[in-house]
Amino acid sequence: MHYFSPVDKVELLEIIRSKQTSNDTLCSAVNIGLKQGKIVIVVNDKPGFYTTRLLIFSCVEVFSLLQEGLTPQDIDKATKKFGFHIGLASLCDEFGIDVITYIAVHLQKVFGERLINSSVIELFQIFVKNNLFGKKSGQGLYIYPNNDNRKINLKLKELINNSLIEPKEM
Repeated sequence: MHYFSPVDKVELLEIIRSKQTSNDTLCSAVNIGLKQGKIVIVVNDKPGFYTTRLLIFSCVEVFSLLQEGLTPQDIDKATKKFGFHIGLASLCDEFGIDVITYIAVHLQKVFGERLINSSVIELFQIFVKNNLFGKKSGQGLYIYPNNDNRKINLKLKELINNSLIEPKEM
């Protein structure tokens, strides 16, 4: 049973079924989740399960858009307008750029360069080397001087400058 943080606020519960998981165990886990008021999804035991795969590939796209010259605010505004509860640039900071990096490196080994570009992984690693993990370190794509007020991280332009690519037409 894969809960998401904060457990009391996130309605989703991902139940991972391995080859050894019995139907009784699966049914019990689903029933527990439903009794907790969760939206339950059952997924196979594969790299990244379902939700982490989606999140990592979304964060890869966020960093690709940053390489094309968009700002975190541009990305947050567009993704919220599209219907996301939280902007995807903000979500990267919430999840942790260090965690994203670790998982992206692993998933690149599984899925290859076609899904996770090495230049984006290098950019993730630059952030990690500069202790820009996101909200938990006080800065990532944004700076968090306190929880109520955040600002664009001015280091962002400097760090991304060496990996800028030609913007694609939207």
